[in-house]
Amino acid sequence: MQIVGRMKQIELPISRSFATRPIDIWEARGKLASGECTKIPLGSIDFSCCGKELDQARTNGGLIIWSAICLEQKLERIITRYMFPNTEAPNDRGRQFFESNIVKGDILSYAAKKRLAVNLVNDAGLLKGKDKDGFSRVLKKVMDFRNAFAHGGIEYIHGTGCVLSYSQGGSKRETLSDDYWKTIEESFRVAHDLADRVIQKL
Repeated sequence: MQIVGRMKQIELPISRSFATRPIDIWEARGKLASGECTKIPLGSIDFSCCGKELDQARTNGGLIIWSAICLEQKLERIITRYMFPNTEAPNDRGRQFFESNIVKGDILSYAAKKRLAVNLVNDAGLLKGKDKDGFSRVLKKVMDFRNAFAHGGIEYIHGTGCVLSYSQGGSKRETLSDDYWKTIEESFRVAHDLADRVIQKL
């Protein structure tokens, strides 16, 4: 029997709260301390853009995490193909064991897969020049972006926009501007392109 219908849209537990910092609050804070001001004009804040921008930032963050997972799967393919260059048959027991228990298991972290893939690429001479030197750097950048969005927090600040706060060798903050998103897009594009080129050569 054929079942036809739309895929269910799941709902996961996510935070609906956010922080907002209008400029006049910070200006009023000093006046409060000196007794010049008795209230903060929260009623003057326009919240209409906050939700849309925060939703888009959250969507972008989800895409970053998903794309990082896809890149990790490419690193797994590089490692497996290097270790089993002549066993493409899906029923090869050694390859299956290696993939399921080592590469795709919990033995290797992303950082370990990155180091291993870079060492294999260098050993086999699969990338040359600036691509060879940049492969490790761009893989690290991708994971840094992934970790920032996976473990950080986003708030909306009036007059600034969405800001990502995260910990990476200390507390850091990034304004989620168009230039920042473009930097992320370029880093992910380069990382995936280089990984694809390596896979094609194996």
